[in-house]
Amino acid sequence: MKTTLLAFCMSILGVLHANAQTEIGIEIGQHLSDYIGQPQVSNIFSGAYTTPGLKAGFFLEREVSALINIRTSLFYNFRYLNFPTNDWYPYQGNHCFSLPIQTIFKAGRIVHFSLGLDPMLLLSEQLPTPQFHLGVCGSMAFRIRKKMRLSFYLNIDLIPIKLIAIPKSHSLIAGVSFAFVFKKMKKRRVIYSPG
Repeated sequence: MKTTLLAFCMSILGVLHANAQTEIGIEIGQHLSDYIGQPQVSNIFSGAYTTPGLKAGFFLEREVSALINIRTSLFYNFRYLNFPTNDWYPYQGNHCFSLPIQTIFKAGRIVHFSLGLDPMLLLSEQLPTPQFHLGVCGSMAFRIRKKMRLSFYLNIDLIPIKLIAIPKSHSLIAGVSFAFVFKKMKKRRVIYSPG
């Protein structure tokens, strides 16, 4: 199913701009995960603390115009949340597969901003079944070189996670990632002959 979704996104990107420049690359990152409780359970989080997680995957980015790109990615995320007492120990961590689709706004040749949606599938030993979630993601990226990018990213889950000890909480992630473009397909040029 994830392969079908990625193929669908790539076909959409192909329709947007047939002659656009396309970049394919890998991205790795590290982040902190926190869980924001609903008002009725926010007091539970007074003793909570977060620990690092990581993500890894690949992306496809296509140029739409001189100022806007569209990027779709496929990531594996590991999120780890720990609580100081055993009574509030809903799980040690969860595994997440996500397919973010973002619009990239190019403020210049170096600085880029992005905003998009992040459909994801959460898996954990403490979750009764895999859960489909939808999040909002954003980032600020700096082009280090033509094929390298450093990003600071933020993601918030719009759907509350139903845990055993904490029934309603939203996942908040803040992190930094490094991306490397390993394939760059330039714009195709059409040459018209006279007459």
